[in-house]
Amino acid sequence: MPNGVSWSLLLLIFAFLSRPKLVGRTPKTPRVARMSGDLDSVRVYCRVRPCDEEEDTCVTHLEENKIRLAGSGREQDFGFNKVFDPECGQKDVFEYVGLPLLKDLLDCKNGLLFTYGVTGSGKTHTMQGTLQDGGLMYRAIDVLFNSIKDSLLAPKFTFKPDKLNGFDIRSTVDAAADQHMELISNMRKPKNFNRKNTSDPDLSNRMIDETKVDIKDDDGFVYSIFISYCEFYNNYVYDLLDNERDSVTGKHKFVSKNLREDAYQNIYVYGASEVEVRSPSEALEVYYRGQKRRRVEQTVLNHESSRSHSVFNIRLVKAQVDKYNEIRLDQSYTVSQLALCDLAGSERTSRTGNKGDRLREASNINSSLMTLRTCIEILRDNQATGTNKPVPYRNAKITHLFRKYFEGTGKVRMIVCVNPRLADYSENLNVMQFAEMAQEIQIEKIDNIARKLNFYNQVQTPGSKRGDEVFKDALRKMDKENNIIHVQGELPFSLGPPWPEHAICQYDDEDILVNLRRYLEKRIAIRTNLIVDHSQKQDQFRKYLLETDQEITLLREENSKHKLAQELERRKIQELEARLVSAEAFNSSLRRKVGAYSETKNVLEWELDEKELLINQQKKDVKKFTKKLKEKVNQQDAVNAELFHKLKATEATKKHRLRELVKFDAVKAIINDKATLNHTVSDPDISNMDMASQRLKKADNSDPNLYSTPQIKRNGAGCNHRRSRSVGPSIVRDTDVWVDHQVISATPNPGNAILQTNMKRRKSVSKLTEKDIINDKASKYALTTHEPHDDGVVETKVYKGDIIPTTGGGRQVIFNDVEVLTHETPNPTPTSCRRSSRTKRSFEEFKGVGTRIA
Repeated sequence: MPNGVSWSLLLLIFAFLSRPKLVGRTPKTPRVARMSGDLDSVRVYCRVRPCDEEEDTCVTHLEENKIRLAGSGREQDFGFNKVFDPECGQKDVFEYVGLPLLKDLLDCKNGLLFTYGVTGSGKTHTMQGTLQDGGLMYRAIDVLFNSIKDSLLAPKFTFKPDKLNGFDIRSTVDAAADQHMELISNMRKPKNFNRKNTSDPDLSNRMIDETKVDIKDDDGFVYSIFISYCEFYNNYVYDLLDNERDSVTGKHKFVSKNLREDAYQNIYVYGASEVEVRSPSEALEVYYRGQKRRRVEQTVLNHESSRSHSVFNIRLVKAQVDKYNEIRLDQSYTVSQLALCDLAGSERTSRTGNKGDRLREASNINSSLMTLRTCIEILRDNQATGTNKPVPYRNAKITHLFRKYFEGTGKVRMIVCVNPRLADYSENLNVMQFAEMAQEIQIEKIDNIARKLNFYNQVQTPGSKRGDEVFKDALRKMDKENNIIHVQGELPFSLGPPWPEHAICQYDDEDILVNLRRYLEKRIAIRTNLIVDHSQKQDQFRKYLLETDQEITLLREENSKHKLAQELERRKIQELEARLVSAEAFNSSLRRKVGAYSETKNVLEWELDEKELLINQQKKDVKKFTKKLKEKVNQQDAVNAELFHKLKATEATKKHRLRELVKFDAVKAIINDKATLNHTVSDPDISNMDMASQRLKKADNSDPNLYSTPQIKRNGAGCNHRRSRSVGPSIVRDTDVWVDHQVISATPNPGNAILQTNMKRRKSVSKLTEKDIINDKASKYALTTHEPHDDGVVETKVYKGDIIPTTGGGRQVIFNDVEVLTHETPNPTPTSCRRSSRTKRSFEEFKGVGTRIA
């Protein structure tokens, strides 16, 4: 190749290497989608859950696409695109429903698959399955990675989500740098091999679906797979893959997300995390990480009931590459997605018995499902009648997200899960009616939009613009020089003037040969000088290249060291920030504890002051009570002394009256005695009088009623009686509460006695307990006993006392009086006969005295 062309090529290579690295972004101007004109109906499939053989069912499988629902005395048939009976497995459901949607995903088409039914009908099992028998989601991931070879997967981080439902296409160098940073980050993560996370399932024993889909025109294209997982809880959207944590507690923090519309009028969750996966195990690990954060609770009808709607979204990015396996930045790329939605089951509060949070969750679930039903019904009416009623997609977040699917951006498939129990008949009837209505909707197909990359409209720095200009100039110069070489063959380095005239007309024309020789010698000298100069410049250029290469190597090493130091400093700063956050959290915890202890201290001090005041008040009360008791004791001593003097005076008066009565009886006997009418009684028997006085004195000591004025008795019983108004020497107050203790004995109680104790407020008991004495109401105590005598006399004694508190907090009874009531029968007894005989003997004695006097 000529030297001029080589220098042009060098200039072109330099301009190409110095051009700016532009990043492709999705255009902001939306493109109009092209409608194919075909219509696609919403296909609805029915899956019947197995049940016990002994249990009554309400569902009968009639044909391949028809079932019969029977209950409440009526039957009704419903048709579907396909009915899966209890014997059908997960693989059958996937091959008939999920596999066509996965083929559309690989063919750059969108799809929506959601499960619908009552709670406990097997929706989550259909979507997830088990490790040994995977559901729709498991098998879709397996088949997707089986169909896309490892060589067709773009290097990781080549496509990066831009948080606006689009992707940034990055250069190979930037993607490799991110891969290196991810590798360093994974190596620095602490690993504890002794502790195993039992919450994650063991994916090594999982049964993998080996199905594979052939991709059309896979040459010249690369793919990237992204996963996102969101839940709709109480009409709020939460990202289950979001790693945001609370700065104080360090726990996972749920932050609600918003729904927005991108440049292509697609609805997406703004700010949702999209994780790039390169194998089925990575995808399932991402799924289980989000599944652990999903809200699942136990209810009466379902052991693990989903309390939210979940959407597992698989997005496939497809871009064209050149022969060097680099992304062709001048070509478009496509994004297709498959949304797998597990709707929460409808519930009736009368059956589930939900309360509190469960009741609020069930209300929001039923409300969102009702909004979905309303949207389906209005869509059907608009298509049937040709009207254009507004569809209320925005009444619920889940229907707002699915709006574009029902408007034609993808296929819609629904699996109705049915629990054949007879108790679920009414709920299953509503589900069947909704499914029958959904099958009538026709959706117009719209081709997916290819997203073009537009680099030159991007905002560039002055250096980037200068690099573009140099690159364009080099291309123009290269084309121009190639044209010159092809026409004239002129070299940029000249070896001298043009060739002299060298045509020899005569044989002896020596001048032409001499001139030609001189020209050739000069030309050879110039060529030799040019070769030497070229060799020198080549050596200098090689030396310059070596020095530049060494410089670049040193700069790269220095740059690596700086980057490593910067990374270490950044790690240190992060660790210090983490430690600072932990210290602040610990400090906050200590402050809260100090505050709690201070409050407890204040409360205890206040209680201590209250106790001290109470103790001081109790001491004052004890002193007052002691003073009162002393005053009462002194008063009682004075009363006892006064009563003692009165008793002595009364005894003296009674003795005097007794002597007069004895004398009167003696005189009466003397007068009545005919034998001694002529004699005068002047000296009665004083000894007999003394004996009668002693008998009366004994009776006086046992009967307190003798202290009163004696009454005249007739026929053994008194005629004029007076009821006692007191029960003791002290004054009876109406506010006193008596404890009337009646002792049970074999002697009958003389209840017909007129003389009774005067106790207005009393509590009669036959068996005394602590509660009767130890209380704040009782202030008096009376013990009543009955003692019989041989002569038929029943003696009733009432022991009275005051109930006063003790220093130890108890109660004590101080007896201060005894009241005796004697009850005699009016019938004659032997005792009365003895008394009459004794009276006769006394008269004889008095008669003898009279005889002696006479």
